[in-house]
Formats: sequence, C-alpha cells, structure tokens
Amino acid sequence: VWSGSARRPLFHGRSLRQEFHSKKQKTEALNVLRLPQVKEIISAWQALGAQQDAGEFLFYMLNGMHEECKWKVLPPEPSSPSAPPRRRGSSGASGEEGASGGGGCGGSAWDGGGEVEVRSAGCHEDSPINRIFGGLIQSSLRSVSTGADSVSLEPFNHLILDISSASVNSVLSALEAHCREEVVDEGRSQKRLQFESLPKVLILTLKRFSYNKDTGCPQKIKKAISYEERLAFDRSWLVDQTTEPQEYQLTAVICHHGESANGGHYNAAVRYNQDWFMYDDALIRQMESREVMNHMHTAYILLYLCHGKVDMRP
Repeated sequence: VWSGSARRPLFHGRSLRQEFHSKKQKTEALNVLRLPQVKEIISAWQALGAQQDAGEFLFYMLNGMHEECKWKVLPPEPSSPSAPPRRRGSSGASGEEGASGGGGCGGSAWDGGGEVEVRSAGCHEDSPINRIFGGLIQSSLRSVSTGADSVSLEPFNHLILDISSASVNSVLSALEAHCREEVVDEGRSQKRLQFESLPKVLILTLKRFSYNKDTGCPQKIKKAISYEERLAFDRSWLVDQTTEPQEYQLTAVICHHGESANGGHYNAAVRYNQDWFMYDDALIRQMESREVMNHMHTAYILLYLCHGKVDMRP
C-alpha cells in the first residue's frame, strides 16, 4: 500500500507531464528541481538516508505505477479434458493484448504424453505496466523416476541473467544458460525454463554483483558482456516453438562505473528515434551507436523494445 503522494510515481509523472506540455509561454529553461512535485519526491528519498541501486529504483517506480492503476482479473478456471485449450498468458502478468511471442498452451518442456500438473503463481491482477513490461515464464520439472511433469507459470517484469560462468560472454549466451536444462534434487529431477509470453519492453539485468565466500563481501563481476542492437529469442526458449520469435531493438543501456559493489556511478545511453544520447548526471550529449556497443564492461541493465500496440483498457 502506498501512503503519501511522495510514494505515488504515476501521480507525480502525470502532473510533471502536464507541466512540461502546458501551453504556457516559457521564456527561460525550466528547472525541474524547483517544481513542487520533484521537491516532494527528493525530500522523501533523502529521508531514507541511503542511495539505491539503479535496478531497485527502476522496479520501485514500475511497482508503484502498477499499484496505482491495477485492476483485478478473474482467476483461471481449472482445465478439464473436454474443455478447449486456454491461453494461460491471461492469468495475470500480461493480458493477451500485451504479451506476444510465447503464446499457446504448450505443456511441459519435454515431449511425451505423461501426466502434467500445472500451477499458476502470483496474484490475478493486470495493469498497463504489466501489459508493457510483463511476461510469463514456464518452469517445467520432470521426475526422473516417475516421468511426471510439474509445470508452473510465474509472471516477471525483468530478467536477472547470471554472467558468472566462463561460457557466458554475451547477452545471447546468458539467455541460453538461463533456459538450459539442469539436473536438480540430487539428480532425481530435471528442470527447464521457457517463455510462455514475452513483454513489449524487455528489461535484462546482468548480475554483475555476487557474494564472495572467501572475503564474506559482495564483489563486482567486471567481465565484458557483448550485446547487439537487435535481439531475437531462439525458438527453443519459447513454449510455443511454432511461431516466429519477435525481434527486439535496443533502446537503453544503463551502465555502472566503479570497482566495488558498494558504490560507483551510473549513466545511461538512451535511444530517441534513431539517435542515441548519453545521460550522465547534468551532462547530456549525442553519441554514435558504435559507442553504445562499447560499454561491454560496464553495461548493467539493458532495455529492449519490440513493435506493436498495447491495449491499456481493463
């Protein structure tokens, strides 16, 4: 529950947008720090007494906007043998209008006519935020002894990609490792992740901070991770492997500069139409796309956008 207007990002975003796009004649540059709405937000954050991770701040904003404009949806009805297949993407994380690329009922990650138990995690809620940033990921667990499959569907609004393995040197290899089949439960089960539906805006967080068992402290993984301006998911990562995977276009790269996990500096390269701009505190400059691709050692959060309309109505 959000208490106080300073914790209502959508409320302030709407009022700021109205201020920027008002028809008032402005004879001088607008200092946003002087706006009452911004002062209230900054005052509330300063009262917390600590700076936050860029990813935590981003998801604070997204979760706040979701809470302000969400609505309830009916929970999925239990499927019966006589009932036709139903798209499971409508169960909460993203409606059928807001998700694409994963579609279909699918089943488990393995072929075969064995018994399948399907569970859906999360609350049955929807919002414009879910329809833009939300997707569904399917986790399939197969018992080696019985052959029975347990399938769960979980909503997500971002993916955290492990980059610690020596075999991971790019976003594609990190996604491949994320979806790779693994043996769990001391060899008694096999687990695999696939995407039931994909969001319109895909947020990828590279897990650059990990716990060092030797020092007992967090450490930063500073290896180079390459990424491309265009991204398409492999068919094997999708529940429905019959459809053509949608293509994403890189639209922002948030970078972390610094040697430690306990501090550092953030800046962001952002695409506006076909042009790229670097936002570094008060400094804003235009940049070439090749420069954007050179942040392989500092890239922390990547945002990819695919084309298509989103129905915002309940």
